[in-house]
Amino acid sequence: MPISAKTNEFYDRLHRELDRETDRSVAIIAAALVDSALQDLVQGFLIPSKKQDRCILSGYDSPLGTFSAKIDAALQFGLISADLHRDLHLLRKIRNDFAHDPFELTFESAAVSSRVRELMTNSRFDSQSKERIDTGPGGTRHDFIFSVGWRLFSLTEEMDEIERLKPRIPEFGYIDLKQYAKPKT
Repeated sequence: MPISAKTNEFYDRLHRELDRETDRSVAIIAAALVDSALQDLVQGFLIPSKKQDRCILSGYDSPLGTFSAKIDAALQFGLISADLHRDLHLLRKIRNDFAHDPFELTFESAAVSSRVRELMTNSRFDSQSKERIDTGPGGTRHDFIFSVGWRLFSLTEEMDEIERLKPRIPEFGYIDLKQYAKPKT
C-alpha cells in the first residue's frame, strides 16, 4: 500500500524539525504535529463550516479547539480507537510536562521517561518490529520520536478513508410544500 502524500508531509516534518531541537522543543513540536493531523482528520469528517468564526475546530472559544477536545471528539466520532485515544492523551501529558515545567526537563527525567515507556509498551509495534531497534540512536528521546511517528502515520493514513458527514435536509417545518404541490390543470 503506497503511503499518502499527507503522511509523507507530516513524517518529513517530524524528522526534519526534531533532529536539531532540544528535548523540550521535540515534545512540543511533535505534539503540535499530531494535534494538526488530528485536526485535519476531524475536519475531514465534519460538514464544512461556512463561517470560520463558527467552526467548532477553530475560531473564538471553539468547543474542539484544544488538543484534548480533539482527541476526545475523534474517539467519539469513531475516527480513532480507544487505544490511540489513550496514547494521544499520554502524548499530550508529555507535551504539558515540557511546556509547563519552568526547569529543564529531558526525556531522561523520571516522569517523562516513564510516560514514554508507557507509550512504547502500550503498543505491540516495537515487539512485532525488531528491525525498529536499528532505526536510530536509541534512548528515550528516540523512542518518543518513533512512537509519535507511527501514531502520526496512523492518523494521516486514515484521512483518505474518512467519509465526510452529509448535511441534513431541512426538517418538515422548514420545507416549502408549495414546491411539491401538483400543478392545477
